[in-house]
Amino acid sequence: MLNLFKNKAVRRKLSSLITAAKYLGLSDSDCKIALAYLEVNEWGLCFDQIITQIYEFDIAIDTEFYGLIADIANDFELKDDDYSFIQSLIKD
Repeated sequence: MLNLFKNKAVRRKLSSLITAAKYLGLSDSDCKIALAYLEVNEWGLCFDQIITQIYEFDIAIDTEFYGLIADIANDFELKDDDYSFIQSLIKD
């Protein structure tokens, strides 16, 4: 049962990440792709779509957004090197 709760929590976090990315200026098409991945439970692809496109388009992020990325990465048991490149976009 614990896994079910964790899965729901991760899904909510990814949904929040998509919403926040759209607010920060990520294109509708990139957000729709990420949402499509989320809907078919391809969570890693969803996460990768968001952080890669945010980075590729050099979209400024804040520490809260980065914290959400780090939290999701922790849920996926990713190493810091797998996502820390996006820290360069933090503009508070």
